[in-house]
Amino acid sequence: MLSGKAKGLLVGLIFLVVVGALLNIAQLFVMAAGLGMVLAAAYVLARRAARGVTLECHAPDLVPAGEPFEAHLKVSSSGASSQPRFDVVLSLPDGLEYLEEVSREEGESWTRAVIRLSALHRGVHSIGIPAVSVQDPMGLFQVKVPAGQTLAVAAWPPPLDPGETSRPVSDQTGAETQEGGRKGNDGTSIYSVRPWMPGDAVRHVHWPSTARLGKLAVIEFEAESTTSALAVLDSACGTDQEAAAAFETACEVMSFLVQNAWLHRRRLSVLIDGRIIGNPFGPLGDREKREALAALAAVNPGEARPLEEVGREWMRAAGGSSAVIVVTPRWDEDSQAALCWLAQARRSVTAIVTSPPEDPDRREEGGHRGMVSVFQVRSNELVRA
Repeated sequence: MLSGKAKGLLVGLIFLVVVGALLNIAQLFVMAAGLGMVLAAAYVLARRAARGVTLECHAPDLVPAGEPFEAHLKVSSSGASSQPRFDVVLSLPDGLEYLEEVSREEGESWTRAVIRLSALHRGVHSIGIPAVSVQDPMGLFQVKVPAGQTLAVAAWPPPLDPGETSRPVSDQTGAETQEGGRKGNDGTSIYSVRPWMPGDAVRHVHWPSTARLGKLAVIEFEAESTTSALAVLDSACGTDQEAAAAFETACEVMSFLVQNAWLHRRRLSVLIDGRIIGNPFGPLGDREKREALAALAAVNPGEARPLEEVGREWMRAAGGSSAVIVVTPRWDEDSQAALCWLAQARRSVTAIVTSPPEDPDRREEGGHRGMVSVFQVRSNELVRA
């Protein structure tokens, strides 16, 4: 393929030949021959550099949605001899955004580049590399070499604290979160308590501190280190637009539960899309956290099934877990009755009910997220936490 400069030289060559023939000026033929030799040399260099092209590409297989990540590319050629220019042709899906080229290094027969991308939302995205563009050192000719490589990147959802639904947890600093959990309404400091988390037993709530904080607080030295919990993501909620939007909020809540359990070394196992991740008899480790986040990136809402039916499957999966946390995007009378049935078989059942954002368009722009309601489930009723 000719570049703009090559087309200009070709036009100039034709002009010199035509004018030289009309006016019988030998010098113009010599100049045209020189231009022809330049074009021929550039074409030979480009074709030679296109032989034996190899492409190496690396990108993280698991990234957080909404945050940039880097992909490393290296193109080399066994036939190149005069520093040709290599460019990688990218084919990105709608869920990935190209941000910038961070760096580029060029050698005699290779080029190494680092590009920055961003996943706009959770999911498994494919970075397609259909071809590599090879240019001669003068940039006159371009040859595309088929590459046919694909990189899969799984983007896990950003965490959403179910106790802080007024604004996303990512908008708060660690100091703000700690200060909010340690200061009473009268401005005095409260020690040895922590904010209540889904899965905490009601009997561990410290009511005097709760009254002063204005939200549930649990005695810190009773951090449930001996209590194992199973967090369940209800994916059999339906595939209509509203259910799918509420399911995205549920995935964000599950992301928070997984990362919080990993950070505080809590005994948590998760059930995502029929797969149990983690050990109820040990803390959530690095490998389990990574597997859970990868599962959250890949899971999709399925056809609606009665909550009582899937609840029986959850009970079989609960095993030795004493507490069950159900993250569900549906909230009808049948679902509430099914949750009460679960509470009859388990000592502690927490229901985290998610709803779609009021404006889905703003969600796509990084605006409002869905709302969350937390309930302690008893055998005959649900109590808002």
